[in-house]
Amino acid sequence: LCAPMEGAETCLLQTLQLLTELLEETLAAESVSEATLSFVEMLLPVLLELLNGLDPAKGDAHLRKHGLRITHITGLLLVLCGEETTRSLVSSQVSAQVCLSQVEALLSCCHSNSPISCLPPGSDKDLSHVCTEALLKTLELMSKLRQQVENMETSFYRMLQDQRMVTPLALTLTSHHRGRVQTGLALLLEATPLPDFPSLVLGESIAANNAYRQREAELSIKRVAVPDVPPPRTSSNILDSSSGCRSVSSLVEKIQTGLELQDPARGSRVSELIDVYEQKLAAFVSKESRLQDLLEAKALALAQADRLIAQYRLQRAQAEAEARKLASLLKDAEQRREDLQGELSSQVLEVERSRADMEELLQHNARLQRDSEEHQALKGAYNALLNRFNETDSLLKELQTAHISLCKQNEALRKNQEVLQQQQDRIASVLEEREQEVRSLQSDVQKKNDDITGLLAELRAKDEKMEEKDQEKKDLEETVDVLRKELNKTEQARKDASIKASSLELQKTQLETKLKQKEEELNKHSAMIAMIHSLSSGKVKSDVNLSL
Repeated sequence: LCAPMEGAETCLLQTLQLLTELLEETLAAESVSEATLSFVEMLLPVLLELLNGLDPAKGDAHLRKHGLRITHITGLLLVLCGEETTRSLVSSQVSAQVCLSQVEALLSCCHSNSPISCLPPGSDKDLSHVCTEALLKTLELMSKLRQQVENMETSFYRMLQDQRMVTPLALTLTSHHRGRVQTGLALLLEATPLPDFPSLVLGESIAANNAYRQREAELSIKRVAVPDVPPPRTSSNILDSSSGCRSVSSLVEKIQTGLELQDPARGSRVSELIDVYEQKLAAFVSKESRLQDLLEAKALALAQADRLIAQYRLQRAQAEAEARKLASLLKDAEQRREDLQGELSSQVLEVERSRADMEELLQHNARLQRDSEEHQALKGAYNALLNRFNETDSLLKELQTAHISLCKQNEALRKNQEVLQQQQDRIASVLEEREQEVRSLQSDVQKKNDDITGLLAELRAKDEKMEEKDQEKKDLEETVDVLRKELNKTEQARKDASIKASSLELQKTQLETKLKQKEEELNKHSAMIAMIHSLSSGKVKSDVNLSL
């Protein structure tokens, strides 16, 4: 709590570890609940935001802290990638650019921090080991998501072929942690078939790391056995120490022989001193043996270094042979390039000619395309006109049938009109005869006796009605003239024949009703005249009956 930033970072790492364990147990079940999926969906943006902020310029402490954070976050994402449903959520949130930027930053850190210049190689706090573990976790995540995320597979294989991957892969394959070695072997299995993967450099780096670890292990064992051993010395120092030990032993012998001649009172004290010296001499002997062991270890390390130098010289000779071979191949390639350059110039001319031909063909194709579009437009217009023609043809046929039916109706109406005209003429002649008879009867009635004055008054009223009927008759004649005019109009406008025919039928029915009404009124008048004549004389009655 005294250091809030470090405390917050520790709390964050412990929280990520707890989330990893909880999600492992949750995803180990048979089915994943909706609550878990929603929680994962909310957790992913926070995790991706925590991945940002890596700045190599801030120092080793920042790099170590961020490397541990990346390790825990990618471990949690790898747990989520173990289930299909959560993997789809991770693939929808994680992009290839994010993983690529993290790998680039971690590679720069691993490349700038060699394992020899850092803490002891087995330490988890070693910056290179922290960055290496974070890098391997990120590459493993990219391997899990390379089929689901766009451009992830390309970025993954490109990073495996990077020369800077040699250092972290060598550290991983020579690590004491089984999980790291398995992850490194899986990545090595993916990277070995790639054409630009530096397999030879990786082997040399692994051999160097193994030799370094072996020497460190031997020295650490000897440090544990003799914690107060001074730093390694040269062979001359070792010889001086052995000669010093021999002089000390001779001095002890002299002291013992001298003490024998002295009094026994000092014997106990001298024996104690001798015991002390003997203990020191034993310590010197043990130190001498340890130094001899160190010397043998140094000789073994020198032999291994000689083997590495011989291997390096052999590889250098092979590289020089390959370089000479490549130089000869380069000369052949230059000659081939010159030949190909001439062929290329001729092909360029052919390409230019073909390009000109292609442009002409494209122009011709464009003209054909325009002609095709015009043809399609004309074809569409022709189809539209054909449809209109068919519609107008069918409409014309319908109108012709309607015209024929209207002509037939017109002929029938004309015949009916002629019949009605004849009937009207007959009725008009009959009405004229009846008017003459009525006039004669009126003249006869006026000459009658004054006894029938009341009847005469009624007769006058009837005469007035007859005049009204005459007026109506004139109106009927006028309507007949109007009907004739309308019939002439119907002949001129055949299209309106049906409507006018219906109006004529209506007027005809009205005329028939009016004629019937007139006939009934005439019958009534004739009956009244008959009554008048019956009152006046029987002869008049017989005449009226005859006229009726």
